[in-house]
This record gives sequence, C-alpha cells and structure tokens, in this order.
Amino acid sequence: LAKSTQKQKLNKGKNEMEITLHIDLTPKELAIHRLHYELNGGGEKVDDIISLFGVLGQLETHILTQNGYYSGSNTSLRIVLLQHNNQKPITDGTISVELKQAGSVFAQYKGKPDKYGTLEASLLIPNYISGEANLSIRAITPEGEDYIEQSVQIRRAYQIMLTTDKPLYQPGQLIHIRTLTLQKPNLRPVAEKKVIIEVEDSKGNKVYKQKGETDKFGIAALDFQLASEINMGSYKIRAILDDNIQEKTVTVKRYVLPKFKLAFKTDRSYYAPGEIVKGTLQADYFFGKPVSGSRVKIKASKFDV
Repeated sequence: LAKSTQKQKLNKGKNEMEITLHIDLTPKELAIHRLHYELNGGGEKVDDIISLFGVLGQLETHILTQNGYYSGSNTSLRIVLLQHNNQKPITDGTISVELKQAGSVFAQYKGKPDKYGTLEASLLIPNYISGEANLSIRAITPEGEDYIEQSVQIRRAYQIMLTTDKPLYQPGQLIHIRTLTLQKPNLRPVAEKKVIIEVEDSKGNKVYKQKGETDKFGIAALDFQLASEINMGSYKIRAILDDNIQEKTVTVKRYVLPKFKLAFKTDRSYYAPGEIVKGTLQADYFFGKPVSGSRVKIKASKFDV
C-alpha cells in the first residue's frame, strides 16, 4: 500500500524517528493490515512485522440495555466507547441511536460521550409500536467509526384487575364482573380496548364468553346470569386482553343465612404475659330474642411471624 525510506543519525540511548506513509484508508480499514519495518546501520540489521490493529487504538463499542421494551414507555440505554488496545475511554465524537420498524424510524437520540466514554440515551416508544424492531447505533470518533444493529422485541403489556361484587353466589343470581386495565410500565388507563370475559364452571365447561370495551378510565363491566340448575363449586372468571390474562375464582352453591348474630367484647384492648383475658359473648336472633341454652367453644391462638 505504501513504502518509505529515511536516513537518520542515531545517538546513544533512546532515539525517536518519524516517517510519513500516505495511505488512502480509514483507521478502521487500516486496522486489518500489517506494518513491516527494517533498520540498517553499523553493519547490523533489525526487522519485524507488527499488526496495526493494536497500534491504531481500534474503536470498541459496548451497549447496556434491556432485551425487550414496552410500548408507550420511555426506555434508557447506556453506550460506552473504549479504545480496543488499552481500554481507555473515548471522549470525543458523536453517537446516534435509532429504533426502526419496517425501515421507518420511530425513536432516535443523538449525543456525545462524557469523560468516561459513556452516553446515556433515552428513547420514547410510541403506544402504537409492537413486535420486532431494529436498534441501530452509529459512533463516529477520531479513532474511527463503528456501526451496530441488533433486533429487539417491543410488546404491549397490561395490568388487569378483575373483580366481582361478592365471592359467593347462589344458583339463579347475577354475577357483576368489572375489569380495570392499566398499561405497563406507566400504569395509565387503557381506553377503547376490547376485553374478553370468560366464565368456566366447576367441571371445566365454558359457560360464558362476551366482549367488553374499556372506557376512558380503563374500566369494562359485564354481567353473567347464573341458571337455576347448574354445577355447584368453584367457577373461574377470566379477563383476556391481547396476550394478557387475569383470573379470579368465585364459589357457586346454595347457602342459608345465619339465624343469629354474635358479638364478642373483651374487658381490655391488650394484655401482658401472665394476665387473664376476660370478656362477654352476646348471641341474639335477628328478630331480637337472645339465643339461650347453646354450647359455646372458645379457642385462643397466637400469630408468630
């Protein structure tokens, strides 16, 4: 590629010599080549071949980021520029970061490395982006240029709260179902999204499936009417939004309301070890008369963390 010869008088001890070679290559292109030098003088000859890769301080780029991102999130990544041969930081240059999908750029950042060769980049991902995308990073420095592109996964994730008006139902009653959907990680309400509500009986039969739509507060509400003759036991209620599923279990069985109420009161709100607990128990029918002649069982237990 280039050749140069130069004569110089050498003194005893250390000598410095500067030789210019005119080569039309970038530092990155030049790094894959070798340099051959030869010294002749005083009847002696010294020659060697060295790699330019370690001499030129090749640019080394490190990326610290997540494996995947959330739609609608403000994600961060760290880029570190180092010299390959001595691992010293590169503090001069520019770094461009782009997130692309189908060739279109939807998020980008541009900045300069600090005194540690580090750039903290921030990218705002729109709500409408999901699926596979490409993260590309280009660094331009005096040591050369580097370009890295890698695939990242962007997904929509939701936090669903599924509630019913009570945990226990009788045949023939109406189950009121409500969902509250928030988007991760900012926990903002998800509006105008279709939510599928499914109900499965105690034997695994799917007895209800209906679509609802969230309002501006992220809430969707549906009702499920239980038949008079159905399978008793645990019913699973399921809310589905895209790939996100939330389940809740309620019990369906015939039950009888209690005929009386109990009221228990102690003489003090707390006790020290060795003291005696005293209290009164009052049992009354709902129509007002006291419950008399019944057996009472008292059990004391402790909770140890």
